[in-house]
Amino acid sequence: VGSNLPAEIHEAGSDERVTVHGWVQDLDPVFDGVRLSVAPLRYGAGLKGKVGDSLARGVPVVATSIGAEGFGDVKAAIAVAETWNAIRRTFFSPGRARSIAKGNTRHHATKR
Repeated sequence: VGSNLPAEIHEAGSDERVTVHGWVQDLDPVFDGVRLSVAPLRYGAGLKGKVGDSLARGVPVVATSIGAEGFGDVKAAIAVAETWNAIRRTFFSPGRARSIAKGNTRHHATKR
């Protein structure tokens, strides 16, 4: 999900296991059907909305180190991957996705 996505992200949509949405007005239906969120952010400061939205909904995140900045004690719910290949390996590794999700669940259980 996002506007002005780079070509390599659009190319990922050619894999039947990946859906590239582009810009959407309402994120709720999207988050209802995902097992993992990817935030390949290359710049930014402070908390990133894409990552925060995912974590708030209990969806595990794979992000660049820039995307993970500022989240402190929720790092267990964020896998850091700097390249598309690393993101793809994490996404297609069910064990890794479950591990990230458990970290996210633990965070929500202790912070609510």
